[in-house]
Amino acid sequence: MMVRTERPGITNNLVFGHVMSIKRNCLELLRRIYLELNLTDVEEIISQYDGNSGFTEKRFRLDILASDKDGNLFDLEMQTSTLMSLPQRMQYYATGMNKMTLKPGEHYDKLRTTHVIFFCTFDPFGQGEGVYDFDFYDCKTRTIRLHIKVFNSTSQKHNLNPAIQSFLDCMNGIIDPADSYIEQLQKDLDYYVDSGERNYDMDKYQAILDETARKAAEKAVRKARKEATKNTIISYISTENNKVTV
Repeated sequence: MMVRTERPGITNNLVFGHVMSIKRNCLELLRRIYLELNLTDVEEIISQYDGNSGFTEKRFRLDILASDKDGNLFDLEMQTSTLMSLPQRMQYYATGMNKMTLKPGEHYDKLRTTHVIFFCTFDPFGQGEGVYDFDFYDCKTRTIRLHIKVFNSTSQKHNLNPAIQSFLDCMNGIIDPADSYIEQLQKDLDYYVDSGERNYDMDKYQAILDETARKAAEKAVRKARKEATKNTIISYISTENNKVTV
């Protein structure tokens, strides 16, 4: 095993997004997560997918959105900050993705299966498990349409299949040179960092964050003005009513 700490690793948001936007990398990781699905291909991969579907809904952005030949969706997320609202965030992402699987006019039985996968550099549920599984299904038919997996790279149990454990080790900076997949990830990672693409993406990503913040600020100003106008009208009506009373 080799430990690397001197460079941005796979847990870096931009690095993860770039490396997993490469089809072979994304497909292999999904195959390691879902051995039972026997995945052979991914049709489309979108990095930093903007899931906003309306002006009044809370925005969400997916690190990696991928789909298979049957239209089933996979969301891959790298999480390094310990958010108290992580369970609610996972649920929000999943329900948002569900809406994306149906086109106007399609019947609900065409709803595709949604998979949400979080890779955490901490234990989000404090139970020491390497993975936490959540399945949402119909209680009678047991038909499952929504899966959530949360991996914890800090788990000391090491009871997962060796292929996915190797990726979790990679998250911790431990590189297994005998794993050709992890070796390829490191090559793609090094090229991305050394080529300067990451610096360009950092600027682009910051511009997106700035634009999002600007729109949020504008919305807050409009709301404040609307509230101020409302209060002015209420105050005026109250004053006029008092005059009439007097």
